[in-house]
Amino acid sequence: MSDKEQLAKTRKHLARAQREARLRRWVLGGTLLTLALALGLVVYGWYDVKYSPAVRVNGEAIDTPTFVGQVRLRQINLLQNAILFHQFGNAEQRDNYLRQMQDKELLAQSVIDRLIDQLLIRQEARRRGIEVTEQDVDRSI
Repeated sequence: MSDKEQLAKTRKHLARAQREARLRRWVLGGTLLTLALALGLVVYGWYDVKYSPAVRVNGEAIDTPTFVGQVRLRQINLLQNAILFHQFGNAEQRDNYLRQMQDKELLAQSVIDRLIDQLLIRQEARRRGIEVTEQDVDRSI
């Protein structure tokens, strides 16, 4: 094989190696970009679920952690009532509380309705200038 042929072969190999290296960089870059986008979507989804408002009323938000906490509190309350009625032998009332606890949509809707009502009452009290002090609460108790 002559020097010219060997040089041509070397150039071909070199060009091919450069193309393959460039292709590897593109594949690696694309993979990293895809992973970054996937991670970004997961983080955004977590943030959106955790911190986005559950509902807005007249521009004021009820945040999701408050809503979730109130749902859990309501579930505990329903369970305590079911246990209480079970102890006193009132199976019909016990079953009613257990059904309420299991119907997630109805439970969530009742909690959100109550939170909205409370927020509307606070907004109207603010609008009318009504303020409840600690002494008012103590006097009432």
